[in-house]
Formats: sequence, C-alpha cells, structure tokens
Amino acid sequence: MNVKGVSLKVSLPQTGQVQVLFVSDGKKQWHPFLCTDLELEPSEILKYYARRWSIEVFFKDAKQMLYLGKEQSETFDAVIACYSRP
Repeated sequence: MNVKGVSLKVSLPQTGQVQVLFVSDGKKQWHPFLCTDLELEPSEILKYYARRWSIEVFFKDAKQMLYLGKEQSETFDAVIACYSRP
C-alpha cells in the first residue's frame, strides 16, 4: 500500500513534547496519530496503532455481543451482581 506521511514534533502546553504523525493513503483525508515517544519511527507508530486497534475492536465487539458495559457502577462486586442470576 502506498502511504504518504509527515511527522512533526510539537510542544503542547500541558503534555510537553509530542510527535504528531499525519498519514494519507492518497485520498483527500489525512489521519493524525499522536505519540509521546519522540524516538519512534513513523512506521513503528503505525505498527503499534494497528496492534492496539485490533484490541479495541475486539473489546467493542465483545461488549456489544455479550451486552457488557451498560451498568453504571465501577466496582467489581456491583458488575458481578448485575450479571449474576438469582
């Protein structure tokens, strides 16, 4: 796949120095990726993001299919009680 990209190192007021990678596949949209590790190469940033993206998709699908994540409490006992049958 032919990918265009540019990497910029910028300073944010509350975060400090970060690396922002803008990537395009040749279409009109550019996609930004923010990285706090200034030493990573752009290809490494994309590899980490691709790996993390598959994890996020799995959790989203699992929550939707198992009807998880709709309870209001954040304590473990309350979540277990929500799904326990009497």
